[in-house]
Amino acid sequence: MSDTVPPPKVATPDNDRLTIKELMAAFLTFGIGIVSLFILFRTFSYLDTEKFDAAIFNQKKDIMAVALGLLGTATGYYLGRVPAEKQADASRREANAATASAAQAVQNKQQVKSAVADALSRAQDSDLAGGGAPDRSIEILRDLERSIRPL
Repeated sequence: MSDTVPPPKVATPDNDRLTIKELMAAFLTFGIGIVSLFILFRTFSYLDTEKFDAAIFNQKKDIMAVALGLLGTATGYYLGRVPAEKQADASRREANAATASAAQAVQNKQQVKSAVADALSRAQDSDLAGGGAPDRSIEILRDLERSIRPL
């Protein structure tokens, strides 16, 4: 098992493409809103005319219902998108924090392994040089070294 954890690839949106997408969505929503309001005004202003015809009014009313449905869809997109983008940003920040934490944990593990190996080497050298390192200390260090290896 490798001791290093590769950082995950986090996608970042292309700013130019995102700007064009937002401008197009805003332009379409604005256009749908203007047309819907125009149709709404024309439909209800037809009620006040002297040439009122129920069939024509029903046709205008049906067209108005479709236009208002499109307007509701466009505005619903904008109202629903903001919370979703906030959640995506929060998730992206959490992923970056978890990646940094994992990298720090791997680095800490390497430092501990190095310190234990160094201490074990010193204890063995001291024992070989006649310094008389206690056997229990060497045994504890070897146990610690074995417990670190699987991590």
